[in-house]
Amino acid sequence: MQTNTTVRKHKYRFFALILALCLVLTMISLPAGLSFGTISVAAADGVSYLDYMNGTFEEKSVTDYTTIDENSTTWSNGWYVAGEEVSISERITVSGDVYLILADGAP
Repeated sequence: MQTNTTVRKHKYRFFALILALCLVLTMISLPAGLSFGTISVAAADGVSYLDYMNGTFEEKSVTDYTTIDENSTTWSNGWYVAGEEVSISERITVSGDVYLILADGAP
């Protein structure tokens, strides 16, 4: 059985790895036609985000999304928004086309 300190270390390492991966991906020049969402902010009628495609950013918005909480362990076909600090202790199962927006203070 792992102690809380060991589990915490693994979580910090995991999030550090994800952060490093995000930083590397932002520095890579994407081929034409390939797109991924980046920075997001809360909007009154949904969540807006910046989409990077063909060397430029375009502001877009999504109104049909799921807000992630500690019980969100199965994600499938749709938009997911992490707006607050969320701690998920179980493995997340992802299927289909899933889009994740890491927002600052989203609903």
